[in-house]
Amino acid sequence: MAGSSLFGSDSESDNELDDAIAGPSRSQGFAHSRTAAPPPRSCRGDRSSTVSPRAAPEGLFHFPQAIPIELQTLLVHNITITLPLTVKQNQLMYFAHLPSALDPLLHRLNADIPTYGLPTEVLEDLLDRPDHERDRQAIINLYRPGMGIAPHVDLPHRYSSVILGISLLGTTVMDFVSTCDSENKFELVLRPGDVYILSGKSRYAWTHGIQYRDSDWIEGEERKRGLRISVTLRRMKEGGHVVG
Repeated sequence: MAGSSLFGSDSESDNELDDAIAGPSRSQGFAHSRTAAPPPRSCRGDRSSTVSPRAAPEGLFHFPQAIPIELQTLLVHNITITLPLTVKQNQLMYFAHLPSALDPLLHRLNADIPTYGLPTEVLEDLLDRPDHERDRQAIINLYRPGMGIAPHVDLPHRYSSVILGISLLGTTVMDFVSTCDSENKFELVLRPGDVYILSGKSRYAWTHGIQYRDSDWIEGEERKRGLRISVTLRRMKEGGHVVG
């Protein structure tokens, strides 16, 4: 992620927080979260996108609005007030000992994940148990409008086979591209409170990223991006805490 100015004006930050407090946008699952209609011709060539209705990668799970609005609001407060965020530092990484700001989220996930209907091997990786042999790692990213992250596969030698992400505040589109066929693509709309999980082929055989642009076409409408926070949780393999 680029390290450009994070919050902008005070009014911009206040508006984003007001949106979160008012409630997240309506969110759907895979079947209805995309639009097949192209943008108007006058809009083509700008920095917006059209979301395509292709099949999701195997092992990708999406749970719209899994995080209730009250918890979203608490998390945004905890992250923006109690953690060391600055204009230049818009990414925070934690290894093994996660910040207390994330405790409400971790408690909620540990209670809710067993109800998600996940495969056993995915569930076992995600659940937080005292005897779990692998430490958990967290990355918190803050995206200003127009920002994104390059397509990538999370390092297989450093992290385990399951990745969990939480989206807060803004709406965006995450792009998936098969590493075997660059024409095989999938776009996932992420709205406030959404949880997504990468496992299996979606974890290892597809890249995921967010394009650098100011808006996306979602359900037939251009959606301007706002401030967005993402929390990514992963298990570290042996030696995974060593950066470099």
